[in-house]
Amino acid sequence: MKNWKKTGALLLAALMTASMLASCEKKTDDSKKEDTSDQSSDSSEDSSDTALTAMEQDALSLVTLGDYKGIKVNPPSADNPSEEDLATYCNTNLLTGEDSLSRDDSKNTVGENDIVNIDYQGLKDGVAFDGGTASDVYIDVAGNKDAVQGTGYIDGFTSGLVGATVGSTVDSHVTFPDNYGATDLAGKEVIFRFTVNYICTKMTYDTLTDAFVKEKFGSADVADFKENYLKQQYTSYVNANEDALLKKAVLDAITENATVDSSVSEQDKQEYILLAIAAKENISVDEEGYDSYVQSMMSQFSVSDEDTFFTNVGGEDVVKNYYLASKALAWAADNAVTE
Repeated sequence: MKNWKKTGALLLAALMTASMLASCEKKTDDSKKEDTSDQSSDSSEDSSDTALTAMEQDALSLVTLGDYKGIKVNPPSADNPSEEDLATYCNTNLLTGEDSLSRDDSKNTVGENDIVNIDYQGLKDGVAFDGGTASDVYIDVAGNKDAVQGTGYIDGFTSGLVGATVGSTVDSHVTFPDNYGATDLAGKEVIFRFTVNYICTKMTYDTLTDAFVKEKFGSADVADFKENYLKQQYTSYVNANEDALLKKAVLDAITENATVDSSVSEQDKQEYILLAIAAKENISVDEEGYDSYVQSMMSQFSVSDEDTFFTNVGGEDVVKNYYLASKALAWAADNAVTE
């Protein structure tokens, strides 16, 4: 099973998934929040070190917080969205995977940065091997990966495609790693035989064509797509994710306002900022909320056994820090002012 500790996916889910954060926003925290509102800058001195997690203590020494309480934010709104909002949503939510790829018949030769649609067959000693054959696959040549799924291939897999013409069949000679899971292929040299079906262009909001939106989304033309389909989808998205979008706006703002020591990786920066807020505002782990949070996280990653979950995430302390970070973000969002 995948170890999620440093993938970033866990923290993103922990902070942005509304169902996980719901248990953090308890009315019982309001009195504590009220009591500490006038002494946030001194609250870390009032708390004993033993009341803080090790990572919170590190956060206090490595993070200089800027404004984080009562900050003004402007989260996305379903009413009168700007073209920039629509473009961002379109590029990140609609034009993804296969729905972002358009057949480009103006291109006939595969370049090193192209995305191509191919069929392929893997051959070892001239014989096709199990799991080595596929058709109608989109390949990111430069990334040496599946352009839709994002999964990578063994080194050299796509190298034989560069310079190939549409309709041609070409070979890539590659060697499987010595530690490859299938022992009959580990360390073996094989041939992947490709048939190039066509070359694709990755579409964006700014490069949409009438033919593309008609094929992918059933719109009459680009104007119809933007005015009707896109706006409808955007409105539904914002209404369904209002809480998470507010938290993201708050997180972006408090991150911009804070200074973090260079020893903290970019990947861990936001977690440290939120843990510093948790420490200063005396936000702590409550048993009921934490138990609910763990169950939500396990459901998010489709894991039923708690021990397995903690093992793969890096330990229970990691999850407790994520929980504290999510509570701190919920607290900051509760205290934010929307413009």
